[in-house]
Amino acid sequence: MDIYFSTRHQVLRDHHGKPYIIITESEDITARKKAEEKLKIAAKVYQQAGEAIFVTDKYAEIISINDAFTDITGYTEQEAVGRKIGKLLNSGRHSDDFFASMWNAIEHQGHWQGEIWNKRKNGEIYPEWLTINRILNQDNETDYFVSVFSDISNLKESQRKVEFLATHDALTGLPNRSLFLDRLENSLARSRRSKNPLAVLFMDLDNFKSINDTLGHDMGDELLVSVSELLKTTIRDIDTVSRLGGDEFTVILNDCTPEEAQEVAERILDELSEPIELGNRKIFTSASIGISFYPEDSSDSTGLLKSADTAMYKAKEAGRNQFCFFHTQMREQLLSHSKLESSLREAMRNKLFRLVYQPQYSAIDGSVTGAETLLRWKDPQKGEISPAVFIPIAEKSSAIVELSSLVINMLCEQLARWLVNGIKPPIISFNMSAQCLKMEGYAQELIEVIDKYLVPHDILKIEITESSLMDSSQATVQNLQILEKSGLEISIDDFGTGYSSLIYLKQLPLSELKIDKDFVDGVGNEEDDEAICKAILSMSKALRLKVIAEGVETDQQANWLKDNGCDELQGFLFSKPLEATDFETLIK
Repeated sequence: MDIYFSTRHQVLRDHHGKPYIIITESEDITARKKAEEKLKIAAKVYQQAGEAIFVTDKYAEIISINDAFTDITGYTEQEAVGRKIGKLLNSGRHSDDFFASMWNAIEHQGHWQGEIWNKRKNGEIYPEWLTINRILNQDNETDYFVSVFSDISNLKESQRKVEFLATHDALTGLPNRSLFLDRLENSLARSRRSKNPLAVLFMDLDNFKSINDTLGHDMGDELLVSVSELLKTTIRDIDTVSRLGGDEFTVILNDCTPEEAQEVAERILDELSEPIELGNRKIFTSASIGISFYPEDSSDSTGLLKSADTAMYKAKEAGRNQFCFFHTQMREQLLSHSKLESSLREAMRNKLFRLVYQPQYSAIDGSVTGAETLLRWKDPQKGEISPAVFIPIAEKSSAIVELSSLVINMLCEQLARWLVNGIKPPIISFNMSAQCLKMEGYAQELIEVIDKYLVPHDILKIEITESSLMDSSQATVQNLQILEKSGLEISIDDFGTGYSSLIYLKQLPLSELKIDKDFVDGVGNEEDDEAICKAILSMSKALRLKVIAEGVETDQQANWLKDNGCDELQGFLFSKPLEATDFETLIK
């Protein structure tokens, strides 16, 4: 360890002036030197610290500042020293109560820390994180205050961006579902106090999926941004427009009468009727709008949104490019659907479903070639409930996924039972929901269920509706490819009902088309239906796809289909759907 000394030398001389004694005095000053070094380091740290530091006397007058203080506030040492800190930087944003609370904390705790808004020399208001410590003398009285602060403008801006992204749609900048529901709750609270009506508009772009598929998702995103800008210019400042997701937009119209809501809806439709220029293209689009009102249609935000959504679907069913008000019949239907959905889930828990099998026959020799699995539900109170009633309701909720899982497990269990008993069933087809197809990894889950029951893949066929192919997402295509590679056949049900796209027939791993009953009804009598069926049969032959006609009810239909090359027939002419025991008898 280094030791420092302060040394003095004194020379004693004789009467001739000749030195004869040298006296040396030394004092150990190690402690003082180290203290000086510490002070130098402290001074350097004080001046070069990244955070602003200033010292005031007990009257809050500035005694010293560091360089960071000047960098942040703009005030030099000459301008700051001697001035009261409160007057120099006060932004005017805080109340007297705020400062009273701050000084009370310093008085009783000896320090204070928190966020405060101050003002730079140029007048700019900025946020800072400030820490104030009180320094006491030996008499336990206040001598100084040492304060340290940092400019947190960037942090506040980052927080603002994070909060914005959490409450706004990243693509359009509109409020998202969370913020929309929050504003709707606030609007409802005001309406309850003022007794004024409130309207909710639910808007869905027509054929947006087609635009995405044909022009690409980038163009689709540009269209959504343009529509959002259009909506913002169509409503008042006191109203809210938001994007819930996809091509769905909602609008809150405060203090709004039915006539005013209708005027807004008409204005939106008129604006959308004009072509939207995206790059060097002109895009034509339209929308379907549903309108609900507080308090007539619902007294809460969830009910209002659901009512407007229901009315929007009615507008789509009526032909699109129009608006529809929610009304009493829709409410009754909504309640009925809600009750039925609850009953549906209860029926799944209580295993009230069973499978029936409608045989399929060769058009050439009349032999049984397969069967379509159909789901049946017998309610203890209501009796048999038609699939035409409960399947659409299940499709609109997550219940369809659970219902699909129930069907495949019931079917595989029955097939396994037949196989163990030495009964070789023909190919059995079952319907797969579009929602299941869109789920990543669903194909593998389905294969695992089939393999669990040791059912051969070559006796199963999957039927998907033509409309489900409208979602040609990566997950849908990947699921179909995995299922086809595993040995499962894939058939398109209800082919020709208006969603046809030949690109799907070319790209997807399909093995069969089913001609929809609506076209089968007219063969032998209606030239248009015959022309459509001939076109389907001809195209299928060219693509090497098997064709089965469903809903065959007369000999005339059966003969026409056979003569024109249809492979298989299904319908009441041959057999109604059979219970499992009856179908077992048939295939034995």
